[in-house]
Amino acid sequence: MADVTGPIHTLPGAGHAVPDGMMCDDHPDRPATHRVQGETDSMGCEMYDMCDECFTEFKAHGVYTPEECDWCKEKSTDIRPTRDHEEGMCGPVYYVCGACRRRRDERLAEEDRYYDDFDDFDDDDYFEERLEVEHFEAPEEPPPRQVLVTCRCGQKWDPKHKCRRKRRAVTVSRE
Repeated sequence: MADVTGPIHTLPGAGHAVPDGMMCDDHPDRPATHRVQGETDSMGCEMYDMCDECFTEFKAHGVYTPEECDWCKEKSTDIRPTRDHEEGMCGPVYYVCGACRRRRDERLAEEDRYYDDFDDFDDDDYFEERLEVEHFEAPEEPPPRQVLVTCRCGQKWDPKHKCRRKRRAVTVSRE
């Protein structure tokens, strides 16, 4: 075993780049030319470094697959690794038969069709639809503000008005 990773989103059998200087796990005198993902779970995976000879043998035998489906517990010949999307991209890996994968895909397609019936408000009538859905009435514009300007004498300001009111003199004492 060459390396153990942390959580990873790829499935067993996936190829990865071989770091420089890595040697084959089975032949320590040969440089590794292939890195293949091995046993995978929610905590991470094992990476196997292989020379060309080991990789040819690996391809002949394939990736480990049990005879029994993890979901339906039936024996099958078309079992492949998969993840449950509800558990996340780095969740546990299940070995599932084609029938279970097909049922899962049909259930997901049905769920997609159900949610496709809802309008997602991404067209030109967004605001009108939002008003209908939320039972929301747009606020009316407030009336324009009227500003009342008055003179010092208390009369309404007029440009022709001549105020007769005297200004009071303010005395400032300097002590």
